Amino acid sequence: MALTKDQEKWVRDQAEAASKAPLATSRQKWYDRHAGLVVLLGSIAAVVGIGIPVALWLIPHIENDMRNDLGADVDRKLKDKGLDHVSIDIAEVRTRLDEMEPLIRDLIRGRMNSDATLSRQDFSRKLPELRTTLKAAREGNMRSPAEILGNLQKRFMEADQEAPDFWPAVSEFIHYRSLNSASWPSLTKLKRCTDSPPIPTALSVRSPTQMDINPAVYENCEVILDSPEDDERLNKFIPTAFVIRFRNCLIVYNGGPINLMLTINLYNAPYEVPSAKPAAKGTVNVNVDHTLEFQNCVFALKLNAAPPPLGKQLTRLLLANTNPVVKVSPATHS
Repeated sequence: MALTKDQEKWVRDQAEAASKAPLATSRQKWYDRHAGLVVLLGSIAAVVGIGIPVALWLIPHIENDMRNDLGADVDRKLKDKGLDHVSIDIAEVRTRLDEMEPLIRDLIRGRMNSDATLSRQDFSRKLPELRTTLKAAREGNMRSPAEILGNLQKRFMEADQEAPDFWPAVSEFIHYRSLNSASWPSLTKLKRCTDSPPIPTALSVRSPTQMDINPAVYENCEVILDSPEDDERLNKFIPTAFVIRFRNCLIVYNGGPINLMLTINLYNAPYEVPSAKPAAKGTVNVNVDHTLEFQNCVFALKLNAAPPPLGKQLTRLLLANTNPVVKVSPATHS
């Protein structure tokens, strides 16, 4: 049985109203009274393979947001609208869930929009639930308006970084926002960047004392910033590449130590550019204030707790950045 236009409009209206309404002060046991239904839906979802992570979004939000007066009110309204029947036919259930998917997306987007307007204290308190909402949006490949993401960015930048759930939540936000903005389609079957050197640096000599350095490039690959093996390989490439740019790459950080060469200061370093007319050769002083750049990358930060100091500063840099190219400058690790 498909939703009628009136029923669909009603659900949308409820989603909009819920996103604007404050949380009720007296929470009721909505989840406890409907645990059987949640288990049934979870079992059906496991069988039919629903595209959007309904169970991931539904269960935590029923537990945390719907144990209140709104839960009883919605339950009553569902019955009034004739939506309380549940079909055992799996194909019909899947059809209904497919129809509900855009409405669920509206609910998720409404929750993000609501959280972006909270006070600093309330925002810090809601971080665990916001993390779940962001994860559901990311795993459901859901796009969000730049305005909502910009408001959430401001809230995270103002939030208490000592709050126990700050780093897990902000890492999920950075992951989701970068994925939301990426213009390249696939994150699957990416090769490991450091299995080979980057595309070489291009040098352009201006004068005996000046030359331009175009970054060496990795493209369409994956690197793990706190991988000892990846760090060791990159540190071997950096002294000759000077600057390495990761373009359309998956940048993974798991919260461990990052041991990368982030600046270069060389004096009387020999250079040779055979392709120059005439061929250029000599020595030069090289001062590079950043060795890593990220262009149009997805940042898969996976923080379960506060990372080491460099990890914190890198996370803050990614949070504050609004440019298409992120440059890891000395300020990041000073």
